Order: sequence, then structure tokens, then C-alpha cells
Amino acid sequence: MTLRDEVEVILRRTMNAFPIRWETQGFGMLRTYLEGENEPRLQIWDQRLLVWEYSNIHDHPWDFTSTIVAGHLFNQRYWRMSGCYMSPAGELSEEYNEALIVPGPVNETAPRPQKCWLARKPLELYGPGDQYSQTWNELHCTQYTQGTITVIDRKRTRPDGDHASSIWKGDGPWVSARPRPATNVEVQLVVDNALRTWF
Repeated sequence: MTLRDEVEVILRRTMNAFPIRWETQGFGMLRTYLEGENEPRLQIWDQRLLVWEYSNIHDHPWDFTSTIVAGHLFNQRYWRMSGCYMSPAGELSEEYNEALIVPGPVNETAPRPQKCWLARKPLELYGPGDQYSQTWNELHCTQYTQGTITVIDRKRTRPDGDHASSIWKGDGPWVSARPRPATNVEVQLVVDNALRTWF
């Protein structure tokens, strides 16, 4: 059975009230685990789940490899700069706010931000069957076409603990995108759209 076939089986079981535990994350994602609580993680990207004005640039406590099962994903990586300088790609760096957070549902309080400077790397575009990988300390943000499906394999590698950088622009406060249990309505809407669009 191919990965695409496996994902389709899970989505159809979900629509038939098969007991699968789904979570939402404020990046605009419905997610569940294919093999228990650890790896890999199935993700369906849907703008209806976005937490607007969330702090979208981030790194991770882990390295990962992501496989695009259906749809298209845009990955924007960033260089961390020491000030307002030109990047190796010819982009001028800009000032942002940065805070350290503990990813996951335990993060309940807004962190204290500091200033940082970032410059964009060339934008990456991935389609069905493509894979890309990142190390824990690569800053990035993700955009996608509605209903894009990805499977991510993670490996905890961050040497300085289970936390991540959360980065945003402007004068506003940090806005959390932490996960929470998905409602039945959210699951049905997102999974039904993915099935109608890609299978």
C-alpha cells in the first residue's frame, strides 16, 4: 500500500466515524499520528483553522522530513542576521520580534519578546510526491493550497531543550498557534474537503 493509499484509508475511516484522535494547530492544520503518539504525523492544511495574526515564523525542537501527499506547499526559510544587512541571496534583512516557547498544548503564557533580524531565503515550492527536510534550528514559515496533505517524520535533536523560537513582525503581541483537540465539525469539514479535492 502506498503512502497516498494509506492516507486515503485514514480519511475515509474518519468520515465513517472511525475513532481517530485529531488535533488542530493554529498554523491552519488538522493533524493526527499514523503510528500512535510519536511518528509519523499526518497533517491536512486548511485556512479555516488558522489563528489569525499568529506568530508564524518558527524553528523546532526536532529535525524533520515532510512528504507532500496531495496539494502544494510553500516553504519560506530565513537567514538570521546580526542587523540590517544584505543576505547571501541579496535580500535586505528586517527587524522582527522573537520569543522562546515550549511547543504543544502546555504553553499557556505569552513569552517576553526580544528583537532579531531576518532575511528571506529563496521560496521553495513542493507538490505531490516531493519531500523536503529541515534541521531543528532552521527558521521557516509555511503556506499551502487549501486541503494540502503532508506526512512529517520528526527526530528530536535540539541540544538545548524542548523549546522553539516563535517570531513575528510589527508591534503586536505574540499570538499562540498551540494545538488543541479538534471538534467533530472541524474534522468533518476539513477531511471531507481533502477527500473531495484529492481522492
